Amino acid sequence: TVAIIGILAAVAYPAYTEQIARGRRADARARLVSAQQWMERYYTERYSYASTGETTRNTDFDQQTLFVTSPPAGEGATMYTLGVVVNGSAYTLTATRQAGSSMANDACGDLILT
Repeated sequence: TVAIIGILAAVAYPAYTEQIARGRRADARARLVSAQQWMERYYTERYSYASTGETTRNTDFDQQTLFVTSPPAGEGATMYTLGVVVNGSAYTLTATRQAGSSMANDACGDLILT
């Protein structure tokens, strides 16, 4: 009985942890899409992706609490940190794996949206 339980646990635990990782990746992707929509609204209002006086940064982005971390502050341990780099009329959003989190060694790596 103990051997059967051990075999089942050896098969079930990796599948369980992969499902948890998939859910965390899906949350990070959803935050990236929210950040993309925010950047597009920002551009519509200001005709620039960069903050006033900046060329490669959007300092207003860093103040957005809904999507700068995944999950958001107060909803659990941070797995990803979102950031933006502005390149003139384009930008790159990156969800960087948080060091020390369970996603730090995720095989999928960091998520990027351009």
